[in-house]
Amino acid sequence: MYCQANTHIRSAAGDSDRFGVSVGLHQGSALSPYLFLLVMDALTSDIQEEAPWCMLYADDIVLVGEDECEVQSRLEIWRDTLEKAGLKISRTKTEHLFCDFGGPTSFSPIALNGVNLPTCSDFKYLGSLVQYDGGVDRDVKSRINAGWMKWRQVTGVTCDPRMPMKLKGQIYKSIVRPVVLYGSECWATKVSDERRLHVAEMHKSKQMKHGLVFVN
Repeated sequence: MYCQANTHIRSAAGDSDRFGVSVGLHQGSALSPYLFLLVMDALTSDIQEEAPWCMLYADDIVLVGEDECEVQSRLEIWRDTLEKAGLKISRTKTEHLFCDFGGPTSFSPIALNGVNLPTCSDFKYLGSLVQYDGGVDRDVKSRINAGWMKWRQVTGVTCDPRMPMKLKGQIYKSIVRPVVLYGSECWATKVSDERRLHVAEMHKSKQMKHGLVFVN
């Protein structure tokens, strides 16, 4: 499929001459992600478990257990299966998140090939932050910041006093608000979280109304 593959670079100055691609994943092919998923699914079909104990998204794998022994056991099974197929789990990109839901506060480290994996108090997965205590305050803060970044990209319209408010509102609802509320279907929010979201939205509403841009 990738025999004698070639590509070119497109820029404002025009297209470059075509050149061969001899190393790395052929990013330009729409079939590449599908083929990778197909291979991963075939290699791990016997060890996959139902969510939430095992979740796959492309080359990202989440393994969950009720204690560190279960997680370590699942990790060893996956490592052994993938290595037999010539694949390896990246030790530098693999982290251990211990969730404290009122149980024991101490835990044993998880190891990969005899080396302890780094632990973290939160982990970003598919754009959402998973916290060790099950809270969402860090994820809410992250989504609010992402909303402000998206907001700054459209202030040329939303903060222009010549633009009608109806248009500004449509842009906000279709471009900015979805960024803020990404993944919110899974949030168990507190009153303080809802208040922070409300304050951020009110600040943007004031800027749309008065045509001002505040630098945060």
